[in-house]
Amino acid sequence: MLSETLVYPTLVVGLLLLASSLRPAWRLHERAREHARAWVLIVLLIPVFAIGFLAFLAHLRNDSIEPTDLLAALLFLLGAVFVRVIVHLTEDAFREMQRVTALQLHAASHDELTGLWNRSWFIRKAGELLGRLPEAGREQAALAVMDLSQFRMINQTLGHYHGDLILREVGRRLRRAVGDHQLIGRVGGDKFAVLIERHNSPRRIRLMLENIADSLCAPYELDEHQQVDLGVHIGVATSPEHGRDADQLLRRAELAIQACKNEGREVKHFDPAFDLRDKTRLTLLADLKSAIAAGELVLQYQPQVEMNRGTVCSAEALVRWPHPRLGLLGPDEFIGLAEEAGLINALTYWVLSESFRQLAEWEREGLKLRLGINLSVGNLLNQDFYRFVTEQRAAHGVRPEQVKFEITESAVMEDPQRAMEILTRMHGEGYVFSIDDFGTGYSSLSYLKRLPVDEIKIDKSFVMEMTRDDNDAVIVRSTIDLAHNMGRRVVAEGVESQDALEVLKILGCDCVQGFYLARPMAADVLRHWVVSSAFRIEHLVNPGTASRADGEGHQHA
Repeated sequence: MLSETLVYPTLVVGLLLLASSLRPAWRLHERAREHARAWVLIVLLIPVFAIGFLAFLAHLRNDSIEPTDLLAALLFLLGAVFVRVIVHLTEDAFREMQRVTALQLHAASHDELTGLWNRSWFIRKAGELLGRLPEAGREQAALAVMDLSQFRMINQTLGHYHGDLILREVGRRLRRAVGDHQLIGRVGGDKFAVLIERHNSPRRIRLMLENIADSLCAPYELDEHQQVDLGVHIGVATSPEHGRDADQLLRRAELAIQACKNEGREVKHFDPAFDLRDKTRLTLLADLKSAIAAGELVLQYQPQVEMNRGTVCSAEALVRWPHPRLGLLGPDEFIGLAEEAGLINALTYWVLSESFRQLAEWEREGLKLRLGINLSVGNLLNQDFYRFVTEQRAAHGVRPEQVKFEITESAVMEDPQRAMEILTRMHGEGYVFSIDDFGTGYSSLSYLKRLPVDEIKIDKSFVMEMTRDDNDAVIVRSTIDLAHNMGRRVVAEGVESQDALEVLKILGCDCVQGFYLARPMAADVLRHWVVSSAFRIEHLVNPGTASRADGEGHQHA
């Protein structure tokens, strides 16, 4: 009786297990690409196994139940349990694989820090969305790229931890500014992109860009005691006007960002002229590399005049490039290109070599002059810089005090510790250092006070406008007072009028430089200008003789 009581429930349970295994097995068959045939076989075997159960049940109904029948029923049940366990475990493993695959896909397609789409996937998704736009009609899409200004300074001064906090906050602010329905990505270190799709109003995109700019420029709270302000440059390219390819739109929006920076603007739309300019830059880069290697650059020299004595105290070496097609190019037209292309060290080494050679030549001719040489961020931090300068000085017999290195605030703040080490070492040997373009950077005055620099050079943007703008006049006066209080000399560049010269003399500026005194000139012209010119500061600040002195200066220049 016990056998009869257990056999039928055992078989029923087995049948239920087989029935519950059939649907999951079919789902696995549909999803499994590599082992689809094996799962087809399993799906077919489950009904066959069930038929065996039913046949055994029919046998039991026709014959009396023996103890061996219970054993057979248990074996059938174990087989059904085995099938159900295999299907269940496989289904769990498949779900885990799907979860891991989804995580891997998310990691491959999203920026880990902000959770936004990364560059490659942003381009892919933007391409899909752009492909859905109608070929004709008023509907358009705009791709905007945002570049944070001064972000590098945050990483350098506060550390990458705080920089990461800001980047995460930028991601959150962008989501709030444009909404989750717009495609947002992080396409570079401090660059973000937004695809504003299906708009038919330039006003709508302008308002959204203003909203983005306002959001990103709001102060960032790093903790309860510290907050920072960042600026933003936004480049915009629209489709179909500027193209339908997402990669092309992104590149053109980035070109617009460069125009933003060059023009000091916050938002700039792509202009087809930028493409031509970009191609010109590529050609210019190849030409510049050849020009540096062949020594085809030239140096011109602009004198700096001592205010009290009216004599030339030093000159600044300014590199020029006589391009065979474009004519004489100033540093603003190729220095940035050299920095981007990694040619700045080769360019500066040529300038250093030529400057030391020229100093030695002037020394032989009896002209004792200190020469200012501009350095970039890459030069100051280059491990070979000190060695190269030492070799050139020894080769040409130049004394350290004849050389003045002009460095920008940004160059110093790129790596403050390294800058302090190299400046202290070279200053101890007698080299003179000047902070160039003072007032345009974001350095700490307490840090600058500790730097071994002899001179502060006021940026020309303040000097040129100080006679018309009271704010610039205050900045110039404050800078002169500050520098003198720190025991530094002051040079004002950009002196282009008699009025500016008189104001600087009243304010106690030590040296002046600018077109009003003399334009940059060749080495032999400078030597003649210094030796034979009747130029004197006291003449220039006397209205009766100012025009005569200026005329002589410009004639020699």
